Amino acid sequence: MRRILPLALLGPLALAMAGCSTAPQTPVKFADSKDAQAFSTYLSARFAAGEHDLDEAARYYGQALNNDPGNPSLLALSFFYSTTLGDFENAGKYAQGVVAATPDDRAARLALAVIAFKHKDYAEVRKQLSLSAKGPFTVLTLSLFDAWAAAAMHDGASVEKDLQSLTGQKGAEKIGRAHV
Repeated sequence: MRRILPLALLGPLALAMAGCSTAPQTPVKFADSKDAQAFSTYLSARFAAGEHDLDEAARYYGQALNNDPGNPSLLALSFFYSTTLGDFENAGKYAQGVVAATPDDRAARLALAVIAFKHKDYAEVRKQLSLSAKGPFTVLTLSLFDAWAAAAMHDGASVEKDLQSLTGQKGAEKIGRAHV
């Protein structure tokens, strides 16, 4: 009986598996080669991202976005990977698209503020930070970054105000005092 029971259980499973292995394979058909190229580019981006190849993931997601410019998921992924890679020129372009769809997107506004800081456009830094959504962990980042931009503009009152907002945050009091 011990030998028959495993065979009895495996019989239906073996039949089901045999049926799966002989099922006809239907290839995916695309309307044209442009669709095939777009899908191939997207799959290449996903593969590169899965392999943690930031250069290739950013490049392929950017190409995929060019193939489908209105796709919000591709825009978000293109922004994410270009920012992660440190390619702020492309990240800025994608961030503009992100804020067009979601005006207070924190990551996109912060990227635009960093780009403005790099170009020494401190008024733009402060503008981008003011348009960013506020969250539980953004007070430290936004207040400190805004204070740096205000200091670069020689606006002592704004620096004081930004650093004062840090003193009310638990754990950030000393950071605020260190920048005074």
